[in-house]
Amino acid sequence: MGARLLCVAVVLAAAGCEQKGDALTERTGARAGSDRSASELAKYAARLAALHAATPADADERVCPDEELAARFDGGVGRLAIAEHAFLARFAGDATDPYAGDGARYKTLTTASLRVIRPPASITSSAQATDALWNAQKLEREYSHIAVLRSRERAGPNMKGDELVSGKLSGVLVVFEIGKSTPLCVARVEAASSDGVAGVEGKAREDAIWNDFVGNVRSSLAAGVKRITKRLDVDI
Repeated sequence: MGARLLCVAVVLAAAGCEQKGDALTERTGARAGSDRSASELAKYAARLAALHAATPADADERVCPDEELAARFDGGVGRLAIAEHAFLARFAGDATDPYAGDGARYKTLTTASLRVIRPPASITSSAQATDALWNAQKLEREYSHIAVLRSRERAGPNMKGDELVSGKLSGVLVVFEIGKSTPLCVARVEAASSDGVAGVEGKAREDAIWNDFVGNVRSSLAAGVKRITKRLDVDI
């Protein structure tokens, strides 16, 4: 009888060890997967940081090599995402969110597929790292180029009594091939508020003047891309 009990105890202990071993293997695998995600995400973040560093403060307008692009896209067109220079600064070590608070007015100047990518420094869980990596990979699958908007002047509109003080933006839009940090072509951009927008009815005046100004900036970006290439469709 005693021998049988001893045998049962040995079997149960072995089963317990096996379960603990499986759990340890699972945790180790999860950590390894998380480490791989973090390592891969760091590579994508470094590419975005390189674009931040490679974008000049000013440059002359320069057309894209459309013949080369036509050959690459087999006569078709590629897709172009846009990122504000200030947004890319987050991947270069600046923790400031340019679209926090009042900066949210400008967030549509960066393509949504870029805005959802979190910089590694802001990630606090393996789930966030996995999501950020998936978004970065999705960006590089769906877009062939990124254009960086670097503003020399950017001032939002405001009201001075009943008078509109126009918003103004001027700068350069520098196009890069995805995964590379050599400027391919450049468009100069300028935008301002529309005349008479302060009299728009049916909306809050502040929202009306901001929507007008940001809409004009987005139109200026799209027009700038069209001036320098017929082979890239801008997504903004």
